[in-house]
Amino acid sequence: MINLNPEARLNILLNSSNKALADVIKNATPQQLQALNDGKDIKSLLQGVLNDTLKSSKSDQILLEMLKNSPNFKQLGEFNSNLKTLIETLKQENLPQNIKEKLAVLEKFMSSIKDIDPKLLKSQINSSGVFMESKLASSIQKLPDTLKTLDTLMQVLKNIPKDEAKTLSATIEKLLSNPIVKGANISEIKANTLSNNLKEIVKSLQDLTPKATLPKEIYNLASKLEVLVQNLKLEQNPSLNSELKMALTSLQTPLSSLATRESFVLLESLDKIFKALEFVKVEEFSTKLQEFIKQNPKELLSLTPKLQAAIEPKSILLETLIKEELRDDIKANLLKLKDELGSQNTQLSSRAMELSDRLLTQIDYHQLLSHLSSSSSLYLPFSWELLEEGSLYFKKHDEEKFYCHIDLKLKEYGDISLMLSLYDENQFELYAVAQKEEFAKLLQENLYELRAKLIESEVVPKIIRVTHENQTTQKMSSSYTSYVKSDSSFEVKV
Repeated sequence: MINLNPEARLNILLNSSNKALADVIKNATPQQLQALNDGKDIKSLLQGVLNDTLKSSKSDQILLEMLKNSPNFKQLGEFNSNLKTLIETLKQENLPQNIKEKLAVLEKFMSSIKDIDPKLLKSQINSSGVFMESKLASSIQKLPDTLKTLDTLMQVLKNIPKDEAKTLSATIEKLLSNPIVKGANISEIKANTLSNNLKEIVKSLQDLTPKATLPKEIYNLASKLEVLVQNLKLEQNPSLNSELKMALTSLQTPLSSLATRESFVLLESLDKIFKALEFVKVEEFSTKLQEFIKQNPKELLSLTPKLQAAIEPKSILLETLIKEELRDDIKANLLKLKDELGSQNTQLSSRAMELSDRLLTQIDYHQLLSHLSSSSSLYLPFSWELLEEGSLYFKKHDEEKFYCHIDLKLKEYGDISLMLSLYDENQFELYAVAQKEEFAKLLQENLYELRAKLIESEVVPKIIRVTHENQTTQKMSSSYTSYVKSDSSFEVKV
């Protein structure tokens, strides 16, 4: 599965190097510049856009329209074709080892769409270059985030009524005040020391909660039970009694899975309640359950895994983190390639530099488009001989609904727009609009196989609808924007 982070907006950190933005401003009309200015000088406006201080502003919308309507980006060609040409150009030269390494990364990225699977899709999107600056920012923030997790964990442990928890809380407090935590991301010695301390803390956490944390259902059911008990105190309502019994019944399985002395005591109490559903006993049970949860707070569900993911020195040292994050990133490798080609001074190297520059501009275009439209936009990161050009847009709506809008231009069948939505974890909808009627019919003929594949992947297809342009008056792009009003983009992470 692709792990989506709904809170992350794309960080464009290098405002001076975004070629797409520079091109848009260079070709803007005096009227567009005046509309963009809106009482600000252009320099401060662009700093605002790139530092994410203008959210869904008028300036964002003007820049977005200028970006979409700029003819220069349409003349750059299809990304994978440019990449293929660059690879072929580089292979004609007697390359030094450092450039051969970059070439290997570029070749790795030319995966055929026929080989697509979830793992490869995740890798290709993550390495597309569109998220390079976000990965840099994430690496820089890794140590501060780990220390914040420790601080939150310390506060949680203070409220657990166990001596071991309070001892561990004191240990964390002492570590946070230790000078080794400052600069641990740039000093190998400090990183190793912090890593050893974190491993001890994780081990103590595991000893404190030998069966790990409680199943997630218990927290929700305990809260529901507490509310039901309070409501029953206020009014005797038969429907509330029925709901109460359902909540109590639902607790049996997650409590049984714990297999601890405390959980068996609670199960015995449940058994007595079912034999005679007395309100007083239910109230006592609810109190006992709340006390049980205090010893296993919900926060440990998220804090413990975060800490476990940061205990190795390689997860602390900034240089190692950045090197690992950018090793296969296509934008990072193209930037390095351009620098190294500058010393070659041959006709082929000049052509390779020109192609590299074109590819970097295309990546910058998708970065800026992502930022201005509050979505994640990227080119189709696969090689496909039937494709002239293609792009993907991801967006989040509400808390649990995600959209993917795919625009393709096929050599034989023309344009096709696909709108996919995923909600309630596995509920799926697909709307497709094909330019040619014959292609729409071809898709419709294979819907049964598509539905079967989705079900096989544990996805429930609620709606699959295929039409061609003559059958619909609403373009897929307008459908996308009308359904998705949220200002939350999401970032794809390994």
